[in-house]
Amino acid sequence: MRFAVIYSALLACGLGVFAAPSAARLSKPSNPGLESAGAPETPPQLKYAFTAKIDWDLNNVSNVWLLHCYWYDAEGQRFGEIVRSTDDGVIPPGTNYLELLIYYVVKLEDGYWAYVRHTGGAILRKTQNGVVRVETDSPKYKWMTLIDFVGPGSFNGTEIMTVHHYFPNVLCHCADCRKITGSTYSTNVIVPGDGFSVIKGTPKTYCKRADSGKTMTSNFCGDCGSTLWREGETFGDARIIKAGVLDDAGALNDAKPAAELYAVNRVRGFLRWPKLNKSRR
Repeated sequence: MRFAVIYSALLACGLGVFAAPSAARLSKPSNPGLESAGAPETPPQLKYAFTAKIDWDLNNVSNVWLLHCYWYDAEGQRFGEIVRSTDDGVIPPGTNYLELLIYYVVKLEDGYWAYVRHTGGAILRKTQNGVVRVETDSPKYKWMTLIDFVGPGSFNGTEIMTVHHYFPNVLCHCADCRKITGSTYSTNVIVPGDGFSVIKGTPKTYCKRADSGKTMTSNFCGDCGSTLWREGETFGDARIIKAGVLDDAGALNDAKPAAELYAVNRVRGFLRWPKLNKSRR
C-alpha cells in the first residue's frame, strides 16, 4: 500500500508512466566519486547484478536526502540515474545510525522508468545493509523485478556510498519446480542473461504456462532429460539455473539460499528458513 501511494505521488510530479518512447540521455556525474569503480568481488553465495553510486546529504540530520545517484552494470556502463527521491529515514538522536526507508525514481538509458524501494540500516559514513525492490516495465531491465536484491554498501570516508546489488539464490515451491525436480521444491541460481552462455551442445526446450500465468521455457538435456535452466517473460533475460545440475561440489555448497519463491506453497512440515526473503508472489 505504501509503495502504491509513493508511485502515485511520484507520477503526479510529472515523471510519466513506466514506458517511454525513446532512449534517455543520462547526465554525467559531476562528482568523480560517483563514477563506476568496476564490478566488486562477489560473495560466493550471491550473483552480482549491478552497482549504485550514491551521494548523500548527511549533514541534513532532520531528513537525509539523496543528492545524486547512478546505476552501473557489470561492465561499468552507466544505465540509470535517480531523478527524484523521497526519504523517510531516521537518525536516532545521539547516534550515527540511519534507519533507511527510501523511495526513488530512476531514469533508465532505454527511456523507461524504474521505481525503487530501499530499506535497511546504515552506520553513517561507514557501511549499510539493505534490501532493494525494483519495479519497471522496461523489456530490457524486466529481470530487475524478479526478486528483492541484497544490497550491502560502504562509504568512501565522506558522503559517497557504493551499493552492490546481488541476485540471491532462491528456493522455489511452485508446482512446476516440484514436478521438474521430483521433490517438494527446487534450489536455483539466478544469473542475468548477459552473464550466461551455452558453450557446448544444444539443449531441448519445452514451453508451458507457469503458475504465474506467464510462459516459461525449460531447457533440458536431450539424452538424460535433466532440466538445466529455465527462462520466461516474468524474468526478463535472467536465467534460472537448477543448482543440482552443477558438477562443481563447491558451487553446490555455495548455493546457499537467500530467498524463497511461492513460499505460500511450501509443503507443510518442510524446514523453514527464517532469515530468507519471501517472494511477493
